[in-house]
Amino acid sequence: MARVVILVPRRADRGRRDDLWRFTRDWLTWHHRDWLIVEGESPEGPFNRGAAINQAARDAGDWDVAIVHDGDNITAPAVLEEAVRRALDTGITHIAHDTYMYLDQDSSDEILATPAGPWWPRPQIYNVREAYAPYVLHKHVSGIVVVPRSVWTATNGFVELRGWGSDDSLHIIMCNALGGGVEWVKGTALHLWHEHAAADSTRIDRTRNRQQMLQAKTYERRQDSAGLKRYLRVTFGHEVP
Repeated sequence: MARVVILVPRRADRGRRDDLWRFTRDWLTWHHRDWLIVEGESPEGPFNRGAAINQAARDAGDWDVAIVHDGDNITAPAVLEEAVRRALDTGITHIAHDTYMYLDQDSSDEILATPAGPWWPRPQIYNVREAYAPYVLHKHVSGIVVVPRSVWTATNGFVELRGWGSDDSLHIIMCNALGGGVEWVKGTALHLWHEHAAADSTRIDRTRNRQQMLQAKTYERRQDSAGLKRYLRVTFGHEVP
């Protein structure tokens, strides 16, 4: 039987984010009782999501499939289970949603107050608030991502960028170029509302990360895996096989 683990990048705030994670952790524990949940803490300084995920992956020990799962996201249990099955069957990365919806505070609070749901196949209680996110994303590259061990080895996990932003896109580039591709499972993921954590990443960090991610994208588009490996090594000190 395949060993499935859930890797959660975290930084406690003694506030809203912790409340969301308690809800999400209880949700995952209830619906996926056989899967180990492992939290990874970011080092001090600007939030380093890649470092937190890599630490969780190491702490999880020997596993076959890892679900990189943000602590403020949920999706239908059947969708996540389907993503895990497909990842095991195909050996490539699967994202457990093809629609990614940012919720406002009222809708998020209603979900927290009614954990039994249901909110799928399409959530009926949402009102995307312009002050937070004025759009719904399709084929988003983050949130709930299922990575087989073979792909994790091929990419050597996540690049550890300083400050949040673009680490998820960079990892998907690596999964495409070095790990056989990426597929999306039909379904909706919900991002529960919280205030922006601007202090966790500076604009300079986010701009640099995006520029570096876009440079890596050029190697993917050219199907130049050797060039991408060299770029990762020289730019980030991130060695891949």
